[in-house]
Amino acid sequence: MKTTNFFIDYLVIGVIFVLGLLLPVYIFDPDYLDAIISYSTKDRPYMLPLLTVFLYISGIIFNQLSDVFLSKAGKLLGLGKIQEEENLLNDIVEGGYHVALQKVVITSQSAYDFLSFRRSIIRIFRSLVVMLLLSLASSIIIEIIDSSACDLSTYYIFAACFFLLIFVRYRIIKLQVGYYKAIANFYVNCEDKS
Repeated sequence: MKTTNFFIDYLVIGVIFVLGLLLPVYIFDPDYLDAIISYSTKDRPYMLPLLTVFLYISGIIFNQLSDVFLSKAGKLLGLGKIQEEENLLNDIVEGGYHVALQKVVITSQSAYDFLSFRRSIIRIFRSLVVMLLLSLASSIIIEIIDSSACDLSTYYIFAACFFLLIFVRYRIIKLQVGYYKAIANFYVNCEDKS
């Protein structure tokens, strides 16, 4: 994957992370977010590069945290099908996923481009799942602490986040299962040509 693609992935993941932190704050105090935006943009041209660096570093860290969290909480979220598919790949290839991926990357540039694009989408969706979980959990905690802060629109936002979480969870299973199947197919094709 090109360095620019990694940069953009981590920048997008950083934005997802920050939005996940700001969503509960915005639900309960919209004026707070307006104050942050007006402070960061008014007569401060240096804020954009600093914000970019902050988002990039946050994206790198949040990507790793999301990966670890979903690998640990996979059973809780019903992501067992992904693990089953990785185990099938490990049965096909001696040495498992990394050996198969290395063989595919070395053999076919088009396969590498396809897998890189797929991996990028998986990385972003994985971060989105964790962000939605964090936003929902923090919103519920704030609701428990201060129930007067919510109105009907807040519950619509909760419902939207919940249904988006269900959709993204479904998509991440399909994407990651397809990713492992593609690696297995590319690997078998590479072996047949050898």
